[in-house]
Amino acid sequence: MRDLACGPQGGTRSVRSARRANKDYNQMTRDTLDWFAKVPGLRHELELLAWKHRSEAPYMHAETVLSDTDGSGIRVGMVPRRIWAEDPGINKGPSSFCAQLQRMFSDDSSFCAEEQYVCGLNILNEGKSEFSKLAVSSFDHTTIRGAEIVEALTAGTGAEELADAFAWIESAFPAHAAQHKLQTIRTRATSLHGSTTLAGSVPVPTHAINNEVACMILNGLYLEIDICLTGLRGAAHLNGREGIMRGPDPANGERWKVRLDDGTCVSAKAANFVLIRRGEYTRKSP
Repeated sequence: MRDLACGPQGGTRSVRSARRANKDYNQMTRDTLDWFAKVPGLRHELELLAWKHRSEAPYMHAETVLSDTDGSGIRVGMVPRRIWAEDPGINKGPSSFCAQLQRMFSDDSSFCAEEQYVCGLNILNEGKSEFSKLAVSSFDHTTIRGAEIVEALTAGTGAEELADAFAWIESAFPAHAAQHKLQTIRTRATSLHGSTTLAGSVPVPTHAINNEVACMILNGLYLEIDICLTGLRGAAHLNGREGIMRGPDPANGERWKVRLDDGTCVSAKAANFVLIRRGEYTRKSP
């Protein structure tokens, strides 16, 4: 992450006190950036949003309040150039964000919209900015590819999509963890979904297998999984209901826990839900 602008620093002081204050400020900046970086799923949420809107020269922002300890209060947004270039709130900001953005997106800038995005991080204290930082980050194409594979998995049951998912898992996770995940998929494909899978190979894809692999990828990126129930017989009244996947059901290894939009929690088999998109990708709630 390359810094472009910082929040305001103090006024005139002695050289010694200025150096000490600057050191303290730099440490505070590093600690705050590290705190943002450790919020699970935040980076993936930001870069997938930035990637989708990259043609609009977007300014990404993540903002929270000083009392937020776990990142649950962070609000993420995207402002396209047609808005940020005219927004007086950005033009008059303490870090001159608009001027920085104008220079960055100029024709002679080294900034590449296919490889980088701009994000402002802000912490408020009683409505006033306590910390503000504008930075350039590089896209993690592993994240972007993972989202593309999830969409392909949920759109059909072709063998190529599942093979791509296996290759992504092998590259995205440490070797031991990746092999454990792949073996879990193979075992579930055989024991639960009736797939005939040769040892070490990619299973024959089915709707249920693709769903489980897509959930595994999104869980690895720590992103919310929106689903819609379908094909239920004993609880047919729930068909069409939407909610959020909360993970495998610890009480039944064949099922997945789902929290419906009205707060009801149900348990469903992988064959009885479809993954859906309801707006942008968002990180999981704590």
